[in-house]
Amino acid sequence: MKPLRLAGLILLACVASRVHAEAILHPISSGLGNRDLTISPDGDTLLTTLIAPANQFAAIVIYKRKNGQWQDPALAPFSGRYPDIEPMFAPDGKSLYFSSTRPKPGRDGDDWDIWMTSRTENGWTEPVNLGAPVNTSGNEFYPSIASNGNLYFTAERESGVGGEDIFRAVATAGHFAHIEVVTGVSTEGGEFNAFVAPDESYIFYSADGRAGGPGRGDLYVSMRAGDGKFGPGRLLAEPVNSPALDYCPGVYGGRLYFASRRQASMDGIANYAELVRALSAPGNGLGDLYWVPLDAVLVPEAPASANASRLSPFRHASQILRPRTVDTCLQSRSSFSRFILTRSASARRRSTAGDPQTGGCPEPATRSHHSRIDSPGAAGG
Repeated sequence: MKPLRLAGLILLACVASRVHAEAILHPISSGLGNRDLTISPDGDTLLTTLIAPANQFAAIVIYKRKNGQWQDPALAPFSGRYPDIEPMFAPDGKSLYFSSTRPKPGRDGDDWDIWMTSRTENGWTEPVNLGAPVNTSGNEFYPSIASNGNLYFTAERESGVGGEDIFRAVATAGHFAHIEVVTGVSTEGGEFNAFVAPDESYIFYSADGRAGGPGRGDLYVSMRAGDGKFGPGRLLAEPVNSPALDYCPGVYGGRLYFASRRQASMDGIANYAELVRALSAPGNGLGDLYWVPLDAVLVPEAPASANASRLSPFRHASQILRPRTVDTCLQSRSSFSRFILTRSASARRRSTAGDPQTGGCPEPATRSHHSRIDSPGAAGG
């Protein structure tokens, strides 16, 4: 069938094969500037960051699923007063880590530190600053936790290789004994937004300043070898990567999720109402969330010619859209509504209510180097 284009992302209108466009279970992209997400192990809680267009503020938003239905999003109870970004569940789902400029215990400074809150039967606990040696007077971003308790994050430090690097805080007896740079994957360029597998078998991350990348920041994957060291990383093929910023990776439920600031074409807008809808919808360049099948990107290191056919599912990545009516448009994990996404001028003028291509759901009504908020307001990582 004829492919449809969305800002360089090709979506194939085919639901019979493994490669197809679906409305996915977690509809986050709202046109408001989504930059990351984390999903609890039971799949019933999702958190994401909404960031201001000028990168002056950011807050964490939470979605909950009750009785099989996703509820309206809410501001996370621990967020909103200070800039908070990059929430990340620990593999056990009991703890949540994030980066924030909130006041630090015992010292001044508006730098970004890593904080932790626990999820209990009574709600979320008061966030705790991880302290030294994880946090310093510099910036620490994008916490990611392995099953053994090791914490991965990114920072610019004299002990690094150059620019922003990936670090590992080794967990020992319930605390972080020492910090080490993750060699092999860290370079003199900039590496940021590093997500580690629970078993530390791979790292997805973004990097800039590398030859061959199509955008302002591109996604890579590095596999851990038998000697315990990570390799230099492999650039993910287009259109997972794009000419825009692609960042904030995370793996949940067999999918690689990531954020992108790619933009949809706005050619052919006929009137003011269409212009407002286009500027307020996903694809406006503020940041949206996408996914691709994990097994399409976790392929062994091999020559490009050997990987070419294996990476073809990249051409059918699906964008996460939030329908107006969440309870009627979202189905269970085992039964997804089908959405074929298009942002052509003709599609914008056509009402999608009852359209079989969108599963009978209406078009969304809702209307940052790496989405960094410039102090005191830079969203990091």
